[in-house]
Amino acid sequence: MLVVRPGATMIANPAQSRGKVSLLDHIKATAVPGHLTGNRSICIVDQNADAVDALTAMLKDLGAEIHVYDSAESFLDALEDGAAMPACLIAEIELPGMTGLELLEVLRERGNEPPTVMVASDARVSLAVRAMRAGVIDYFEKPFIEPRLRGLVRSLVEGPRDFSGL
Repeated sequence: MLVVRPGATMIANPAQSRGKVSLLDHIKATAVPGHLTGNRSICIVDQNADAVDALTAMLKDLGAEIHVYDSAESFLDALEDGAAMPACLIAEIELPGMTGLELLEVLRERGNEPPTVMVASDARVSLAVRAMRAGVIDYFEKPFIEPRLRGLVRSLVEGPRDFSGL
């Protein structure tokens, strides 16, 4: 399911509306990566509609809910309004306003750092190095390398696997 949240306006999924959430419940739901709380969602933070369309088409069959934000600020607003931390965050590195790297810094300061994949229209080595030093899992240039990006996101959404019984 695709839930689009443009700007700072939150469009909630009516099938999953939870009413008011206590601060403690919000912290519990957002303090760890989504796959550890049972949340299999993917959040995409990118202002480029074509990139968002390509990502959602690539990832829609992973069985995860996909939430789209056109700015870092709108993603942070959704978290403050009670949205759970996603299993995977895909963010454009050069967003208008707060950049993708600044978004990661804010999330880290709050103690809520989801597994993050950074994407960029411009593959400058300096940006890739800064992103990796900031703790992103991987960095992709647009247009995306579909099999590699899709495989990475699938592993984040599905979480760790237990092969001990094999």
